[in-house]
Amino acid sequence: MLNRRRRAGTAARAASSELRDLEPLLDDLRVATGVQLTLDYSGTIDASETIVRGDPAYDLAWLSSNRYLDVRLHEQRPVQATPLSVSIMTSPLVVGVTPDIADRLTADGPDVTWADIADQAAAGRLRFAMGDPRHSGSGQAALVGVATAAAGTGRALRLEDVRCDRLIGFRTGHKAVTDNADEAARQFLAAQGGINGLITNESVLLSPNAARGSRDPLRIIYPADGIVLSDYPLLLLKPEHRPSYDKVVEWLRGERAQRWIMDRTARRPINPAI
Repeated sequence: MLNRRRRAGTAARAASSELRDLEPLLDDLRVATGVQLTLDYSGTIDASETIVRGDPAYDLAWLSSNRYLDVRLHEQRPVQATPLSVSIMTSPLVVGVTPDIADRLTADGPDVTWADIADQAAAGRLRFAMGDPRHSGSGQAALVGVATAAAGTGRALRLEDVRCDRLIGFRTGHKAVTDNADEAARQFLAAQGGINGLITNESVLLSPNAARGSRDPLRIIYPADGIVLSDYPLLLLKPEHRPSYDKVVEWLRGERAQRWIMDRTARRPINPAI
C-alpha cells in the first residue's frame, strides 16, 4: 500500500495493473516536471471501487478506462461527478489465439464476432486466459461484448437483453482466471500447453516481452461487431493538486513521452502528430 505521508512534489496514484510497463518513463517524468508519482496497482474495477469509496491516500488515478467508474459514481446518492480526466494513450481490446483457432474462427470469412468467439469457447476448442470481470476492466469489457453480441439488438445493452446461455458458453472457456490483465498475460505464458487464447489489450500481444515468451505467435482477432478501446485516462482526485496534474498531463502527451509509449509498450499515441 502507499505511504500516506508523502514528500512535497509527490503524488499518490491508484493505477491499473497493466501500467507497470510505464515505470521506467516515470523517472524521466520526475526530472522534467518535478512531480514524482507513487504507484499502487490493482485491477481497473478494484481501483475504481477505491475511488468511489473516497480513499484519502490518492491524489491521482490512472486507469485503463473510466467507464465503470463513471457508472458507479452515478449510482451514488447523491450522484458523484466523474473527476477531471485526460486520455494519455489508447489500446483496443482484442483476442489473441493460436493459428489453429484463428483458422477455425475465420473459416467463413475474416469478420469474427464476439458470438463466434463465445461459440468456440462453449464447444471446448477455445481455452483462454483473461482478467476476472469482477476485478479487471478488460475482462468486464469482453463479457459485455459477448452479452451485446448475444442480445443481437444493435443497441446499447440492457439488463433484459442479456442471454445467459451465450455468457455461460463463453465463461466455459475461461480457464486461467486472474484478478487483472497483467497477471492474465503471465498465466497464459506459464500454461501454454492447456491455453490457446488470451483476451487482453492489443498492446500486451504486440509488446516485445510477450513475443519473446510465447512459443507460438498469437494471431490477433479484432471483433467485427465492436471493439472496446482503453484510453488510459489520468484522473485528478484532489483539485488542490491541479498544478501538478497539469504538468504531468502536458508532459505525458508531449512528443517525447508519446514516442516512448508507442515504441516501448506498443500502445497507440493519443497525440495525432506522432
